[in-house]
Amino acid sequence: MLKMIPIKLAITSFLLLAAAANTAADDAAAQVKRSARQLLEEQAMRAGFLDSVFNLTVVPPNRPLPVCRQPLRIDTIDTRQARRMRFAATCPGSDGWRHEFVVRASMSASVLVAAVALPAGHELTAADVALAQRDVTNVSDALASPQAVLGMTSRRSVRAGEVVREGWLVRSTLVHRGAAVSIVARS
Repeated sequence: MLKMIPIKLAITSFLLLAAAANTAADDAAAQVKRSARQLLEEQAMRAGFLDSVFNLTVVPPNRPLPVCRQPLRIDTIDTRQARRMRFAATCPGSDGWRHEFVVRASMSASVLVAAVALPAGHELTAADVALAQRDVTNVSDALASPQAVLGMTSRRSVRAGEVVREGWLVRSTLVHRGAAVSIVARS
């Protein structure tokens, strides 16, 4: 019976250490998720998106992380694509560690879509566009304001309901080649 007590103590100690390691990994993942969400919220705010909705998933570490006795430092590594962002959680100190996390995110927001089919070369009016909730995870140049398209011409045809992208628009030509113009000069 005396030999069973040290074994139980060893098993209990192991389980407590494993639970602490899981807590460290969960805490690091939660901090990474908060950093990723903050980054996406800032991007949405700069773009002027309304009603932004984010869905984030942090890929769990493949090995348990050691407990960190100091506050973690979260650094961005690669955030060019929201579908696969990379962050690093670093535990400072002499016994510190560093672990990279992958965050898979998607974002939807109220953006401009074509209210009707728009042919190439069509000068846009406010009636040609409408606001609608769409997935804009891979659309870097979606527009959120109907005023942004006024006086613009579509360079390509756009289907009804399709997100209107800034790269598809050009300023309308005021004077066409070969057109007669009047020039007034004053001194």
